[in-house]
Amino acid sequence: MIVDLLIAMGYGYDKDSGIVVGGSHDGGIDGIIFEDKLELDKIYLQAKKYKIGNTVGRKDLQAFVGAMQNVHKGVFITTSSFTKEAVVYAKNQQQKSLKLIDGAIYSNHDATFSLSGCRPVVDRGYRVTLIVYMIRPLK
Repeated sequence: MIVDLLIAMGYGYDKDSGIVVGGSHDGGIDGIIFEDKLELDKIYLQAKKYKIGNTVGRKDLQAFVGAMQNVHKGVFITTSSFTKEAVVYAKNQQQKSLKLIDGAIYSNHDATFSLSGCRPVVDRGYRVTLIVYMIRPLK
């Protein structure tokens, strides 16, 4: 779903330019978006589904950055939130460009995209901020 979301937002060279590569114990990468047909430029993706109250910390981001080796762009998405230390770490990266997306950003994302069919859901203690059925750029 994370790959589909970013493709729908316009990342990648076409609708098939993303792949899902991870699962549990994936080494820090859940998906890859190829920005060009030669696959020279990539965006690595990581998603964490955490229970309400659990946060993504600096250690999680450091593991993600470590897995990025020769890739310079990364997006880290969580159903929870990031600690202040994690946000500062991401902002201070000089070799990598990191975008952090948490539940609050999902909720406010419709400033750029119309998220049709999306609704907040609480399921067994996990906060799923939205379920995406269709994403289209606003005109």
